[in-house]
Amino acid sequence: MKSYRNDPAIKRLEDALPEYLVQGSEEPTEEWMQVDDFNVHVDHWHAANPRAVMVLLHGGGGCGRYLAPYARMAVRAGADALVPDLPGYGLTEVPSKTALTYDDWRTAASALVSRAAEDGLPVVVFGGSMGGLLGYDAVVKTRKASALLATCFLDVSKPEVRQVAARWPWVGRISGAALSIAPWLTDRILFPMEYIGNVAAIANDPKATKAILADRRTGGNAMPFRFLRTFLESKPLAAPADFDVCPVILVHPADDRWTHVEFSKLFFDELTVTKKCVMLDNAGHFPMEQPGVDQLADEFKYAIDQVSSS
Repeated sequence: MKSYRNDPAIKRLEDALPEYLVQGSEEPTEEWMQVDDFNVHVDHWHAANPRAVMVLLHGGGGCGRYLAPYARMAVRAGADALVPDLPGYGLTEVPSKTALTYDDWRTAASALVSRAAEDGLPVVVFGGSMGGLLGYDAVVKTRKASALLATCFLDVSKPEVRQVAARWPWVGRISGAALSIAPWLTDRILFPMEYIGNVAAIANDPKATKAILADRRTGGNAMPFRFLRTFLESKPLAAPADFDVCPVILVHPADDRWTHVEFSKLFFDELTVTKKCVMLDNAGHFPMEQPGVDQLADEFKYAIDQVSSS
């Protein structure tokens, strides 16, 4: 089977990251999970005496192995971690890439949350970038999580959010309408995500950004217009005012040059559950800077402590 072991693209990114993010003896076992027609690659990280299980979801410029630094945070805080490659990304196998839709991501994420709950331990969900609202939808769909953390909430049903998520504001203004005019003509076309989303702002460190964009399974990936169209047409599976599953922590990078916190707050402020917002000081969209990463680790531990003691 395919594996990230000795993968040159992963090695290039690790070489670009600060040493404190890649050091440690923890390593995942690589597993495969059948979800509908997809053979989903899952990194399974094991804690010595787990008190919870954390599901970590990447966004549109990453893969599960990119979240290794955060999976290690979860393990050190006392949780097992399940980290998938979402369909179309990483090592996950799909029968037809051009047939992918955003609902396929929701299905895969929800399947992982349900699997995590099978261990009988409390489940914590963490989403980065697009993974934030994806994690929210998986929590709504399964109702099996005890806490939700996200670096941002990109509700693209709001026009102003579509514009900030796009590489250029005019792309965000026209893309949804343009792709809906003749989907039978455009849906199967593969298009580089870096020309749609502002992937060049994924990290504040140029060396890390270069490594991500060079990986054709992640930041340099091409996805079908069908996926983009269905993502832009999507709405949260529950309005934030109606969400009642679990507490929510927004852990937003303070120096995010892609998605400013004000756009996440449009969604976050409408939540009525127990919630808090923590700004990760000095951290970019892909949080790798101090002291923001230590603050993120603290919030992981806080969430795991809370759900395991209740």
